[in-house]
Amino acid sequence: MYRSILLPLDGSEPAEQAIPLAMEIARRAGAVVHPVHVYVPDEAWRDMESITPYQFEHEVSYEGEYQREEQERERRYLEAIARRARDEGVAAEPELLGGRVESALIEHAGRVDADLIVMTTHGRGPVERAWVGSVADRVVRQSPVPVLLVRPVAEATPAEARPPVLENVLIPLDGSEHAESVLGPATELGKLWGARCTLFTVVRPGGILSRAEPEKQRAEKAKEEAARAYLSQVAARLQGDWAQVDVEIADEWSVGGAIVWTADRLGADAIALSTHGHGGLRRLFLGSVADKVIRGASVPVLVTRPRESS
Repeated sequence: MYRSILLPLDGSEPAEQAIPLAMEIARRAGAVVHPVHVYVPDEAWRDMESITPYQFEHEVSYEGEYQREEQERERRYLEAIARRARDEGVAAEPELLGGRVESALIEHAGRVDADLIVMTTHGRGPVERAWVGSVADRVVRQSPVPVLLVRPVAEATPAEARPPVLENVLIPLDGSEHAESVLGPATELGKLWGARCTLFTVVRPGGILSRAEPEKQRAEKAKEEAARAYLSQVAARLQGDWAQVDVEIADEWSVGGAIVWTADRLGADAIALSTHGHGGLRRLFLGSVADKVIRGASVPVLVTRPRESS
């Protein structure tokens, strides 16, 4: 059960699009939300010195005053988010942090015993500038707890402004224990909505020539049957935890693409997957499959990292 949720923010509208989902999860789970921002000193005045023929007077005292004002403004911002949470019946404990952004977030998650981090894939700046590959990417790679990534939209429509729902979750698996590490966190999330889930795997095709060779056709069919039997076994284990458990198999070359396409086709509200899959810790999904899913999905993506990879 989720009891403590870390909500990283940077003051931008894209980052704030994670707030409704974090609040709804906390409300349903009875969890505490921790809105946090990592203060990074503004070096603008020092940068100006390099392009001007003079130095600013009283630089040190002015810089200190400027930074104190910035920090106070950011504390007020976090407190406003916390008041919004409390008005919705959600306990909130805001905190202004310092240091390297991803390290500060991970360390604070440990201090507050966070069991979930909810953040957007994009932060300060235009939507085209992604955190994935920077802050969100490094948080996912380092976090010992699940990270729920929300992809912000440039302009929210009335439908997108409705209360978040996670009633239909797609869970990609590949037969490995590492990939299955997402099942627990995904199930805890699904229980909050009484959701249904679809277990999904991709069986890569054998190629055009296999269609003309009976032996290869039989091998392909055996792979599909084995994949379906595996998913059915996992589904049987999850029957009591989800309102409904379905299984889906795709025959595609692009695993990441197949996951995104299937989520769209099924009308999934979220995708849940592990950063590690078949082949163990040496094969990192992030940067390949998980990265493609995070970048391509229009719905939130719950990402977990197997404990052995820490």
